[in-house]
Amino acid sequence: MALTLEEADEAIAITKSAKVPLQVGFNRRWDQSFFEGRAAIDAGKVGSVQLLRSLTRDPGPYGGNPEKTPQWTIFYETLIHDFDTLLWLNPKAKPVEVTAIADALVRPDFAGKGFHDTAVVTIRFDNGSIAVAEANFCAMYGYDIRGEVFGSGGMVMMGDVRRSSMTLYDKNGVSNDTWRRDTDHFVHGYTAQLASFVDAIRTGTVTGPTGEDALQCACHRARLRHVGYRAQDDSAFQPLVRIAKDGVCQEMPQHIRSLSSPPASFEELKWAVACRHVTFPVASRMS
Repeated sequence: MALTLEEADEAIAITKSAKVPLQVGFNRRWDQSFFEGRAAIDAGKVGSVQLLRSLTRDPGPYGGNPEKTPQWTIFYETLIHDFDTLLWLNPKAKPVEVTAIADALVRPDFAGKGFHDTAVVTIRFDNGSIAVAEANFCAMYGYDIRGEVFGSGGMVMMGDVRRSSMTLYDKNGVSNDTWRRDTDHFVHGYTAQLASFVDAIRTGTVTGPTGEDALQCACHRARLRHVGYRAQDDSAFQPLVRIAKDGVCQEMPQHIRSLSSPPASFEELKWAVACRHVTFPVASRMS
């Protein structure tokens, strides 16, 4: 919806002022398997949520141009869907800690230029559950979108790289056709999503993900006690880390170096940043 929290806040405020519905295109919520997975969680069939997983692996071979790909694309355009999925499949839980590792494994020749094609993010929630989101730009076997929620009473698995349950057995062995495009994989989900948006325009009531959902997905780092990030070329990493000072979130760039424990105060964090002595940026002391 936006690249900064300020832009997201502005979009929400403007649409509310104009009384215009704002619905965000997190299409996995309308996919049948993910929808049924959430229904099973709401019905208590998995018990207390303990472990969650969401992954996005784009179909290979990778044909993008790393030089023209914005540095944080894997987070802004790919993993953003996994973040929403994990938040949506863990109802009412709030993230309190996140750690991210990213690198260029598909195109290692661009590893020193700030390009990331592979990433893994772990998230700890306030209900004790732990989630993992992962992404890669090149899955040679097809378009792989899956989710999993494990709990005290069971587990739900969502998504399938196979186009259908049809399996071919022949002289070459056993094989399945796989998804290659998101518009094929989520054709029914996209249709339901557009229908939901049309209903929102007609009725003025949004039943899908709202601007606030997108904001929660984008700004959960602002509520975290601890955010970790490591890149192969840390000199190229200069994220905007949100921290709380006197109850107000602020954004500041910082390089990654080393720090044995999170800074205890805003002033200490500023000192650590000035000395380029930060390994794990602390995002917030907010309650």
